[in-house]
Amino acid sequence: MASRLMHLAVSQRLEKVLPIKNVNDFRVGQILPDAVMSADKTEVNSHFIKVFGGGKRKVFDFLAFYDRYEREILYDELYLGYYFHLIEDNLFRLLLYYDLGLLARRGDPKLLEELYRDYHILNGIIAEKYLIDSDLQIPQGFSDMTLNEIYSFEIGEFIRDMKADFNERISGKPKYFTAEVLDKFISKSVKVCSEEYSSLKQGGHSIDLYGMSIENKHI
Repeated sequence: MASRLMHLAVSQRLEKVLPIKNVNDFRVGQILPDAVMSADKTEVNSHFIKVFGGGKRKVFDFLAFYDRYEREILYDELYLGYYFHLIEDNLFRLLLYYDLGLLARRGDPKLLEELYRDYHILNGIIAEKYLIDSDLQIPQGFSDMTLNEIYSFEIGEFIRDMKADFNERISGKPKYFTAEVLDKFISKSVKVCSEEYSSLKQGGHSIDLYGMSIENKHI
């Protein structure tokens, strides 16, 4: 999945092309699915993971999230940010596994180690290139929002933990997710999410589950 600063970089770009009024809530929504700090992430389905097609395909089911929170997505930018996060993570996996040809190494601990090193190197690049504001606040009335039925998101702790990302300056070149690949991911995410936003306003969708899914390795 994309890192939290990657999501914030996409968010910042989207804010320039979409009529986002509450920037703070939109950005918090963009990182919220990852704000699972004290629970086993495999037991908290904050990314709406779904296996379908007879078990052959796997996706972060953004449509299930939409069906559950349609009204909120259309009128609350926190929910819209969450919705886009799921779409962006699908795009990230498509880029990682197909464009970069790493599908065969999915789940390989060595690959995960290499990717996390890339993420830490990229944090400094993202912070400097995209000039992301690190001053996020817990949305007003957050604890009473229906999103917490998914999980009692630890957003305050998550925001505090994330501040360290903005100060990372690790030398070296990413092995897989280079600055060029990062730019490709951000541009693709902005294009897909902005097109989907237009479709939502017209009562439809511009993307489908199959097109955003990957092969399920268990088949």
